[in-house]
Amino acid sequence: MGHITSAMSSSSDTAPSETKRPVFEVEGPEEEEERNIDRTNDVIMDLGDLDEEEGEEEEEEEEETEEEEEKKPRLDSIRGMTAHQTASVQNLLDLAEQQIKTGSNAHVPNDACVIAVDLETTGLLLPGKEPPRIIELAAVSLSNPSEFISCLVKLPEDVTIHPKAKQVNKIDEKMCAEFGKSEIEALLDFVVFIQDQIKKHGATKVYLVAHNAFEFDAVLLTQAFYRQRFQTTPELAQVFWVDSLVVARESGHHKMNSLGALMKTSFPGFDSASMHRALADCLALCALVHSNRANMFGSLFFEKNTKKFDGFSVK
Repeated sequence: MGHITSAMSSSSDTAPSETKRPVFEVEGPEEEEERNIDRTNDVIMDLGDLDEEEGEEEEEEEEETEEEEEKKPRLDSIRGMTAHQTASVQNLLDLAEQQIKTGSNAHVPNDACVIAVDLETTGLLLPGKEPPRIIELAAVSLSNPSEFISCLVKLPEDVTIHPKAKQVNKIDEKMCAEFGKSEIEALLDFVVFIQDQIKKHGATKVYLVAHNAFEFDAVLLTQAFYRQRFQTTPELAQVFWVDSLVVARESGHHKMNSLGALMKTSFPGFDSASMHRALADCLALCALVHSNRANMFGSLFFEKNTKKFDGFSVK
C-alpha cells in the first residue's frame, strides 16, 4: 500500500502577491474614493488559503489512516474462522509483538531469517498408514509476526478428515472446499513468502521453526513438495528445520511440552480458542520464543537442533 504524498504547497511557500486587504475594513475620510473598488479577488484568495490548509490537514489524516491500516494484520485472510477465533488470533499477535517490544530473548544468527511454521492435517502420521494430507498451512516471520501467510487447502474428493482431527482443529471438508486453495497454490505461497523474507533480511540461511517439526511438519511438507513435483530455486538452497519440541524436552523444565501446555504455563489466562489453527499456533510459538518464559530456547539454533530441508527438489 503506497503512501499519499502531498502535491500542495502551504500558503507560506507561495510567491508573495499584492498585499491583501482585509475583507472588512473601517474607512477613513481619505479612503472615501476607494469604496467602489471590486474586492472579490481578496475574498477568493482568502478562501483559497483556507481550502489549501484544510486540504493539507485532510491529506495528513489520510496518510495517518493509511499507515495505521498497513500496521493491521491481514486477518481477513484467515478463512473459515469464527469471530471468537479471529479475536483470539489477534490477541496472540498482540502478545507476540509485546514480547518483542519488551525485549526479545530470541538469539537469531545474523545471517539468517526465522519463520515459524505450522500445519493442520486430516489426521495423525502413523507407521504403516497412509500419511495425512495438509488442510491448513501457515508461516509467520519471527522478527515481525504481522508478516504471515495462512490458508486452508482443498482436499482430493476421495480424502476425508478424521473425526478426531475435526474435534481438535475445528476444520471440516466443507470449509476446505469453500475457502481452500489447491495444494500446489498453498506450497507456492509458502515458497514466495520464504523468498520475500530472504530478500527483506538479506539472509543466507532460513530456519523454519515448528513444534514437532522432525516427526510431523517437515515430513508432511516434504511429501507435499514431492507429490507436486515442486522444483527448487537457488535462493532456497540453505533452508533448515528447527524442532522447538525437541528443544523443550531437552530443557527438562516442563512436565508437558505441547505447545498448548507451554502457553498455559508461560502466559496464564491466554485465550486458547484459536489454538490448533495453523496461524494461531505459529503466533503462539513466536510469543514463546521471544519471551523465553518457557525457559528453553537459548539453544534453539544450535546446529544439533537443525536439519537440512531438501523438500524443494525432486530426487
